[in-house]
Amino acid sequence: MVAASRLGDELDRKLRRDLPLAPELFLESLARTGMVDGDPVTLYRRLLDFYGSQVLGFYEPRADEMVLIEGGPAAAMPRRLVWAHEVAHAAQEHRFRLPSRLLAIRHSGDVQRAASTIAEGEAMLVMTVLDAPADGVEALLDSTVEAMAVQARSFPAPAGIPDYFVQDLLFPYTTGLATVVARYRAAGWSAVDELLAQPPTSTAALLFPALGAPGPAIGDDELPPTPVGWEEILTDTLGAWGLRFWLSRALPLADAEALASHWDGDRLRLVRSAGAPRCWALAWRLRCRDESGRAALEATLQRHLPSLLARLCPGTAPLELAWSSSKRTLDVRAHWPSPQGRVRR
Repeated sequence: MVAASRLGDELDRKLRRDLPLAPELFLESLARTGMVDGDPVTLYRRLLDFYGSQVLGFYEPRADEMVLIEGGPAAAMPRRLVWAHEVAHAAQEHRFRLPSRLLAIRHSGDVQRAASTIAEGEAMLVMTVLDAPADGVEALLDSTVEAMAVQARSFPAPAGIPDYFVQDLLFPYTTGLATVVARYRAAGWSAVDELLAQPPTSTAALLFPALGAPGPAIGDDELPPTPVGWEEILTDTLGAWGLRFWLSRALPLADAEALASHWDGDRLRLVRSAGAPRCWALAWRLRCRDESGRAALEATLQRHLPSLLARLCPGTAPLELAWSSSKRTLDVRAHWPSPQGRVRR
């Protein structure tokens, strides 16, 4: 058990261990790319409080221990259900090493988010089945999936917490439960086990399953190397979920989702000037399912990236953007230095 008063310190330790870089720098990367607003240091303190208000318990694979929060939000839920959820995660570790595999996926936020969605969905399924009467499992599954979907649409972002973190928190539970329940109903627990053993490798497979699996991942070597005089901050994959959210900052959600359905792979690199740390630059390769999708996304991004990336390099107006497209692939450079070390004008 962990006392609610100590939860902030525990979450800080976990985030500093699990994120690909220090939390404050990770939050700054989100702010620089227009995903969130706010000062990273202040935002991190608020984020710890927000997560603390939502956490019921957690499973630690390295220590093979389950932890409940004493006096936290779990007090409003029967403890046996919280234990069932965490025991499910422990079983995922012992049978499939999934929690450990999640911790090791630091190279792609999208791969990690997709696998985490299956892990949380299966734990939610176990908890729901345990809570159902013998003759009422199907009805409870229906109502729980619907309730989670409603919550995702209506959950208000607390004051000072960007919507990015609310949606990031809800997605694994809502989409995960719906995905796992559909597989469970189609072929039983053995099919769920297959999902745990081999989770989808992209959020596109979860958001748009009817479109088929996306193509191979875009490699780091397909991006330009870090320029001389600059330092790499983050190389990551937005994925369909990340692209949808990014576009929704400028477009209605339905339009953002329609455009994100064209996603077939991406890779993004953020760098920071060693001599002028306030100045960041971005290189991004995006591959779409077809040329028409690439054209639609390119036209939309050309209209909205200048405002989304307005904080990439403060004091530089207008933001320098370079575009290159070929068939299904779009390459974007934002304030990226030329090989001679000067930013293209």
